Amino acid sequence: MFRLAIVSFEGFSNELASKIVAFTSVRENREYWEWYIDDHYSREAVRNIRGIVDRFMQLAHVPAGVVPSHEVSAYLREATRCYLYGFSQASIALSRAAMEAGLNEYLKRKLKSTPELTLLQKIKKAEQFKLIDRSYARMAEDVSRAAGMVLHQKPAPSSLAFDCLSRARGVLLALYET
Repeated sequence: MFRLAIVSFEGFSNELASKIVAFTSVRENREYWEWYIDDHYSREAVRNIRGIVDRFMQLAHVPAGVVPSHEVSAYLREATRCYLYGFSQASIALSRAAMEAGLNEYLKRKLKSTPELTLLQKIKKAEQFKLIDRSYARMAEDVSRAAGMVLHQKPAPSSLAFDCLSRARGVLLALYET
């Protein structure tokens, strides 16, 4: 009963969940609710540990010759954490954000400015000026397309999240190796 009510705070709820929430009043029974919320998320976290470990074991180390900015590092770390916890859509979107932020830094480092272009146009320009090779440009384009699909069309499977994260990490490694 309370599981339905708790989960209803994460998204849309049905009439039964609304009645439970109204009847048990979150504000008036705060300690009671905190206990149920703690129990719910603790059990969920424990159930998810095996999947987190399995997904972690798929990752590769990402050493960088040039340390990326806090922005790039934060996006990549959050993309990775979202992947680990099974949030595929968020991982794909953040993989794209990390890659674009990294490409912007790289272009600024190499060209002394960041052109006001779409991500796909920046990738093409970087390839055209021989700043990245075709294989990395293709990887970056794949991540951009997948993020567009997730943000504008439909959810993606977890396998695509791993693929995007891996490709974004590969592109970033290429950008930050020197």
